[in-house]
Amino acid sequence: MDCGRGKVWMEVGDSSDFGVSGDGVVFALRRLSLVGNEEAVEVIYARDLQSKQVWKTRVHLHLHPQANSTGPLQVKLDDATLTQRVPEILFPWRSMVVRGDGTLRRVKRDWVIPPINVAENSRGQFPEDLVRIRSDRDNNRMLRYSVTGPGADQPPTGIFIISPISGELSVTKPLDREHISNFHLRAHAVDLNGNQVENPIDIVINVIDQNDNRPEFTHTIFNGTKVTQYTLIIQATDMEGNPTYGLSNTATTVIRVTDVNDNPPEFTTDTFFGEVHENRVNVIVANLTVTDKDQPHTTAWAAVYRIIAGDPTGRFSIPTDPTTNEGLLTVVKPIDFELTRSFMLTVEAENEVPLARGMHLPRQSTATVSVRILDINESPEFSPNPKSIKLEEGLPAGSLLTTFTAQDPDRFLRQTIRYSKMHDPANWLEIDPVNGRISTIAILDRESPYVKNNLYNVTFMASDNGIPPASGTGTLQMYLIDINDNSPHVFPPEVEMCEKPHPNAINITASDPDLAPNGGPFAFEFASRPSDVRRNWTLHRINGEHAQLLLRIGTLASGIYEVPIMITDSGNLPMSNTSYLRVKVCQCDLHGDCVDMERIIAAGLGTGAIIAILICIIILL
Repeated sequence: MDCGRGKVWMEVGDSSDFGVSGDGVVFALRRLSLVGNEEAVEVIYARDLQSKQVWKTRVHLHLHPQANSTGPLQVKLDDATLTQRVPEILFPWRSMVVRGDGTLRRVKRDWVIPPINVAENSRGQFPEDLVRIRSDRDNNRMLRYSVTGPGADQPPTGIFIISPISGELSVTKPLDREHISNFHLRAHAVDLNGNQVENPIDIVINVIDQNDNRPEFTHTIFNGTKVTQYTLIIQATDMEGNPTYGLSNTATTVIRVTDVNDNPPEFTTDTFFGEVHENRVNVIVANLTVTDKDQPHTTAWAAVYRIIAGDPTGRFSIPTDPTTNEGLLTVVKPIDFELTRSFMLTVEAENEVPLARGMHLPRQSTATVSVRILDINESPEFSPNPKSIKLEEGLPAGSLLTTFTAQDPDRFLRQTIRYSKMHDPANWLEIDPVNGRISTIAILDRESPYVKNNLYNVTFMASDNGIPPASGTGTLQMYLIDINDNSPHVFPPEVEMCEKPHPNAINITASDPDLAPNGGPFAFEFASRPSDVRRNWTLHRINGEHAQLLLRIGTLASGIYEVPIMITDSGNLPMSNTSYLRVKVCQCDLHGDCVDMERIIAAGLGTGAIIAILICIIILL
């Protein structure tokens, strides 16, 4: 089309639906179907073939309201605008150089295309034109332009587009520098046959930052222990304006940050594991570890542990290790494997002091502790222990007394138990090694020195066949009932008295190891022989335990006399015994003391005794 000043070339933008004739008539290339108020918008380019200026306008195509679907289209044109309002980027041009033979040679000019700066978060009308890319070869031919790279035909696609006719590069949406800070595109120029007419050029688009992000703290809670102390140097200068002539001085200020409890202890794991042998106490089962960001070895750092579930009988405790701050899960009561084989404890840890005000954190941390109980070979146990029986003394050897057996706590192992005797002071009993039956091997005597307060104790042992074997002990306590098995006798067995009748009374006592009613009261009398006993002596009963011996005649010659006294106890089937009381009759002084005891003793000695005494005297001489 000739506009008077030169020829103009017209062309429709990227569309396969419409075309434009040389005189500016827009026509449809195929049958269209527009619904309702729907319209088609096309861009028409006009290029001055002489000045190379390019105009563009948008054409709005829609059906006339009174027309049918085959009627004419109503066309509305926007104001045409020059595309040269945006910066223009030329492909590097080639100059002509004369060869040596006189012919011309094209030389490519090289330069670095400066980057294009685009502000992020633009709110302008999109698509927004950035630059126009143009080749100097469009003077004599029609070219088509395109761009490739991330943001164009590579993800994220569609951010940048280029008009294939005018070469206008546009951005289609706001950019975000925090997401992508720059784009690296390549621009291409080809002829209408798709042949490359220029080497691709690199286009760098930098996204310019805008203040579109608020500052954010790196931590929600800042810990003062990160820097525990600040040292500041403060300078003071007087009001003299020139610092050269002003007087100044400096001082050092130390600011020490004091820690507070703003961090609760936290367990290093959700579940701890431990194991312990049954029946062990004061043994550490598991070490519970926590982390606490507060200053170590302070009340804000020190942890206190508690068991909040899983230990109803109080078999565990958790003291704190003051050095490591670990919780030492400890067994404080024996645990029977046969009753409980495992524990699942829930524990919590918190600081010795409460959290500081304003801390929106839980005061404590919780964890689970799984404790496994290990079985050991336990000792057999006698039951009851001690075992008490009551029986009369005097049982003969071979008498069955009782059965004393033990139970093995390891009931699932079905071990064999055998019995033996450990301690039997008088050696009166024996035990069957298989069934635990206890029998006598000697007569039981309550009056034995091994019997204390009528009780006689024997210790037995029960042993199993485990690996290693285990044994337990049991005590049999026998309470011996007294029977009248001892006859009474006179006490003391020997006395002294004066040959004169005054004072000539002697008190004697009956002694019987049996208890009442098998002891006193006692009956006292002289034996029937010799006959002179009753002539020389009289016997007077004082009470049930004592009697008095008196001289019947006025004077009795000095010497030693054997006085037979028969004593009878009060037991059922009473027992009697004749005891010979040895009476030494001597001459006495005014105070009643014997004065010729040596002669009497000598007289009472036999011939052999006298000879032995004489030999000893001769040897001493």
